[in-house]
Amino acid sequence: DLSKLDRSKTYYWQVFAGMKKAISTGVTFTIASQEKTMEAKEISKDSDIYAKSSNEVKGMMDAAAFEVSGFYLDAYQAYDYLLATYPNNDLVKLNYAAFCMRMGQELKAKSLAEKI
Repeated sequence: DLSKLDRSKTYYWQVFAGMKKAISTGVTFTIASQEKTMEAKEISKDSDIYAKSSNEVKGMMDAAAFEVSGFYLDAYQAYDYLLATYPNNDLVKLNYAAFCMRMGQELKAKSLAEKI
């Protein structure tokens, strides 16, 4: 439960698998306030393109804004929501797969790409 973590501290996360035979790259992170998360989402909303776009494109723009702001969990959740809402949209699948590749999740990216 990340809600109990101290926002003023930096945390470190690393995954060990197979009796420590496989170790992920370490990741440092902090917990951002809801206000900072919403500020990141506002980045895309200031665009004329956003105002004229479909909900799918708006969602992808929101996810991209989260990613460039370093809110990777929010970006991941935005893509997950888009895929659940628009399961037949190949552009959503393609962008989600590209995001997963950038995050080092090759198997998830491959799974998404195979559905296109």
